[in-house]
Amino acid sequence: MTGSAGFSLPESDRLIELGRIAGGLVHELKNPLGVITLNADLLREQTARLPASPERERMERRLSRINESARNLQAIVQSFLSFARPGRPDPEAVDINGTLRQLVDEQAEANAADAVQIAFRPDEGISAVPADHQHLASVFRNILVNAREALRGRSGERRIL
Repeated sequence: MTGSAGFSLPESDRLIELGRIAGGLVHELKNPLGVITLNADLLREQTARLPASPERERMERRLSRINESARNLQAIVQSFLSFARPGRPDPEAVDINGTLRQLVDEQAEANAADAVQIAFRPDEGISAVPADHQHLASVFRNILVNAREALRGRSGERRIL
């Protein structure tokens, strides 16, 4: 007997189990990865306050490598998470303004470390929309992180609207 995708049931069971393992691995990696990223951002902020010196430049390069590696690992973890999640979204009533506010607050320290400001103006005309909250938050989070990274190292005012 085969499933709808043409897999035998034992193979299908193995794929389901692999998805569960990947999901567990993702959750075990996300918390320490978040700690690494947050602390690297905080160290970069502290390093930026040090007087200019060759040692400061070395520290900044090392912190950049840590952040770059963490971003790469986050992408890998996200890929595993996408694999582990069921194919169907889990729609619920999502408060777009509330979700964006939470993400802006979540990114505040990293934005401050990069001297990036976010000008968030909630749109009162938007009501709750049916969507998969986790997926939508992930999309918005990626947009905010990508915008901050695009502004990193640029001179002048750095603002995300």
